[in-house]
Amino acid sequence: MIHSREFNVTRLISQIGSERATSGAGNKVVTYEGRTHVVWQDVTREGYFNRVCTFDRDTGECLGPFTLNQGRDNHARPVMTIDHQGYLQAIMSGHNSPVTYRRSVRPNDASEWTEGEPAGSGTYPVVVCGLDDALYLTVRSSNRWDGVDFYSKDKGGVWEARGKLVKRREDYTGYGAFQTGMAVGADGVIHLVVDFYEGIGIHDHRGLHQAVCYMCSRDGGETWERADGARVELPARPEQLDVLARSEEDERHEPMPRPEVLSQGCIVVSSEGPHVLYISHLDEPGEIVHAYLNAKGVWEREYIDAGFSDHRPTGCRGAFSMDEAGTLYALLEFQPLGRGWNEGKPTRGLNWETEDKRLVWLTLQDGDWNTRLALPQDAIFNEANLERPTGANT
Repeated sequence: MIHSREFNVTRLISQIGSERATSGAGNKVVTYEGRTHVVWQDVTREGYFNRVCTFDRDTGECLGPFTLNQGRDNHARPVMTIDHQGYLQAIMSGHNSPVTYRRSVRPNDASEWTEGEPAGSGTYPVVVCGLDDALYLTVRSSNRWDGVDFYSKDKGGVWEARGKLVKRREDYTGYGAFQTGMAVGADGVIHLVVDFYEGIGIHDHRGLHQAVCYMCSRDGGETWERADGARVELPARPEQLDVLARSEEDERHEPMPRPEVLSQGCIVVSSEGPHVLYISHLDEPGEIVHAYLNAKGVWEREYIDAGFSDHRPTGCRGAFSMDEAGTLYALLEFQPLGRGWNEGKPTRGLNWETEDKRLVWLTLQDGDWNTRLALPQDAIFNEANLERPTGANT
């Protein structure tokens, strides 16, 4: 389902979406010159299929869906951006396997695409378009989750592997979930936020170390630095980066525990600099934190009270954006405290809880955060995702 807040229009675009059809930190919605394009994942008896459709904002017509490719499983979902000539740029994820790239044949038209070509290998892709139409791609490494790999493609060029941005600590030999988010500023600077989630086990003893960190590149990914300009040596660890939140434990016995600090790719850039949204369960359940650089270039943290005393967000995946006027938006899923929570922290069981969930808009305008429901209180929904400025859709 696609919903336009501007026109208060809702359209059903699929009845066979996979349970993770719109999940992920990578951008899935692009609006450009009167058209809104959406990518998602369907599932049939034949497998998982990545689709795209177009909503014409002038006529109200939905065009499509069109199939981009078949994914290997429910992790192999699509993400999308758009260049400054209006060509749609799509990346279809792998799952510790090759990642596929396609480009629309015509500007602002999702009905026909170039043949798929390899763009890298990994999971959880995030793609953005630079001011010169170069594409930048991050994926979690397919080599046993050992960090985040970086790829780029110059306009008219081919995809190139650019190395590893962050790495898993050597003694953390277990599962690693490195989620990234990227945003390109008006000056061409690439801003990156990354979540570390690593440990020594596959099912238990994982997530022993968690962190939300930031770095940026002023030269198209050749070199990276902290907000204060200090050089970052790659592949990096949190000690070299700007650490916004962090948690370290000696052991965790809950099977496959959920993250306790997570930004899930939530980063945008205004004229004042980068803004990061993240959720922390360290001190209170579901604290919403807005981090930004002050006039001296130092990180400030603003704790947001959404006004729901008995509901809290568990995460913020794909949930942070900004419009042309610089207004910040967050779209968060709130779940009732109680069942599925343990000592103020969400458990994996909350993944399947649907009762009394709330989808909530948070808007920062003129220095104040305003809150309202995005859908009726009894609406059923899953994995809401929000359009973000990732290219010419800024």
